[in-house]
Amino acid sequence: MRVFHGILLSLVGCRTPSLPDYQPADTRFSGPALADTVAVGITTGAASVDGFQIVANVDGALVVLDPRSSTPRTLRAVGPQVWGATSLADGSTLIATDSGLLLDDTYLQPSPVQALLPSPALQVARRGGAIWIRAAEGLSVWRGGALTSLDWDGEALTAPFALGAVESGVDVVWTANARGLVAVGETSEGWAPVATLDGVTGSSIAVDGAGLMLATTPDGLLVRREGAWSAWSLPSSNLRVLANPLRVGAWVAGDDALWWTNGDYFVEMSALPEDARLPDDARTVDAVGRLLLASDGGLTIVAERPTVAVVGLRNLASIDGETTVSAQTTPADGVGSVTMEVDGAALDVTDGAATLDPFVFLDDDTHRLEAVATWQDGVQAVGLLDFTVASVGTATWVDNVEPLFQARCAKCHAGSTQTRLDSAEAWETNVDRILDDVTQRRMPLGGPALTGGEISVIRAWQEGGFP
Repeated sequence: MRVFHGILLSLVGCRTPSLPDYQPADTRFSGPALADTVAVGITTGAASVDGFQIVANVDGALVVLDPRSSTPRTLRAVGPQVWGATSLADGSTLIATDSGLLLDDTYLQPSPVQALLPSPALQVARRGGAIWIRAAEGLSVWRGGALTSLDWDGEALTAPFALGAVESGVDVVWTANARGLVAVGETSEGWAPVATLDGVTGSSIAVDGAGLMLATTPDGLLVRREGAWSAWSLPSSNLRVLANPLRVGAWVAGDDALWWTNGDYFVEMSALPEDARLPDDARTVDAVGRLLLASDGGLTIVAERPTVAVVGLRNLASIDGETTVSAQTTPADGVGSVTMEVDGAALDVTDGAATLDPFVFLDDDTHRLEAVATWQDGVQAVGLLDFTVASVGTATWVDNVEPLFQARCAKCHAGSTQTRLDSAEAWETNVDRILDDVTQRRMPLGGPALTGGEISVIRAWQEGGFP
């Protein structure tokens, strides 16, 4: 492992604009917030990670909350305090705590990266093959086995950072130091500022799924959209912004108010849980835009509008076996129906859950699952999930086709009174007829039709040469 310090960022082709004048924000009132409790107990810290899991401190313990399970998974019975978390490419989770970086990979262990940092990491986030880490001393990026610390104009980048924005065609990380706000990107000349705003030190920074950047200042809120700045004043102090770069819209929290914004207008939320507060983490908005709020009573998910999250599989993951996915709705109450389809083909849904069978999707394409929840008042929300299919190998007679035969065909085709199909040779001889009968739903006679997955097993066996 290598450590590089003091990478001085010089201005590369970016001009520093003047600070815009603050204007009163267009605030609107929405009524009660849509909220569901996901954990009960004194909650002091929480961070959302891929797959809609939450790493949290509940009643003093460090736990993982999984929407597929009603029981939290305890990582440590006592602490440490969660400051942030991010999912890694291998499916493990990197957790920033007050005792240092921890890696949750089958079991909890110290991350070797922490030994390269002068103090515990305050914030972590991954983009592609790079992990961005902020400690009290400044911002660093871990990539290719090396940790590189960044500074601008000789000053460490100590402010919170936000991923997800693009400036002048370059993926950037927004952060700040005593000089001002800066978007750092990797250019042909190395790490460099791509956009800046002098004289403003953002105490909180967020980027949403549309590339909207928001930063709080002592006077209000700065917003950057498509290279242009605007400034808004809001009727609250100590503002903080939170967003997820996968979802359009951001949350703005003050001492006595909470808003959702698209950068043009601000919708005020009401009827929030008593003593609700933001956990000390910059990753408290999940991939469908829901905000985490902690309180002495528990952990609450808050949505700006009815929302569906497809859980059970991470977005863009590959499946190599039957995988169950389900729709998590906010609010949870009042849902009349849930439907799901993949690439336009309907799935069988039971209690809001469906099974993905890799034999149904025997190609290299990316498939899109769409879940639609309809509440009893007619309101609908859509959740999306993209996935691919890993190599599932070749279907065999013993492992795949014979069990299918025994379950769906043996009642009529294992004896002498019907066409006998109780051997691999019989199936190989009659496979075209079998496929025609089951796809046209002529067989099984008098029974439910074969599913798309079951038919695909037969085709996969045929295409594999009848092993």
